[in-house]
Amino acid sequence: MRAEPIETERLLLRCYRESDFPDYCELALQKEQQRLSGNAAISTVEEAGELFHKWYLPDEDRPPMSFAVELKEERRAVGSFTLGAHPMVMEHPDTARLRGVCLSCTLNENYWRQGIMKELFRAVIPWMFETAGLDFVNAGYFDFNVASKRLQESVGFRPWISYDFDLFGETVIVHEGILFRNE
Repeated sequence: MRAEPIETERLLLRCYRESDFPDYCELALQKEQQRLSGNAAISTVEEAGELFHKWYLPDEDRPPMSFAVELKEERRAVGSFTLGAHPMVMEHPDTARLRGVCLSCTLNENYWRQGIMKELFRAVIPWMFETAGLDFVNAGYFDFNVASKRLQESVGFRPWISYDFDLFGETVIVHEGILFRNE
């Protein structure tokens, strides 16, 4: 993905900055958000700082993979949007010879149910196909995460594959949705 921001009416998807750390820390320490996204529990500001500096701040040695979701009106990062490459997805017969990306996102619990992620996905997905030239975009959710299921359905992801996943000692079902450029 490019380093230039993607802008919607309310949002700016941009690279993280050092000044975003307090906003990132607030999000990273939210227990329910951690559970819904499958992230390992972060319980201290120090742990959040280690992750933030290792994975979220742009680095000249690697392109940015995680981006801040800024709510323009408040001028603060209220979420995170990450591009990845899940081996199960990338090696699947449907996608193995195609260019694609796995998307994941987190949103500060104080901003849930305001249409923020739907607005962001509706801007990012066309960019992925039209500008980045990708063949597919994928996103997954845990069986119990009804809000993520509804979000994916609302922006056009179709159900694709499901599998069991060990989530901190508990087996849960992951559902992966997919969009192909030609659909």
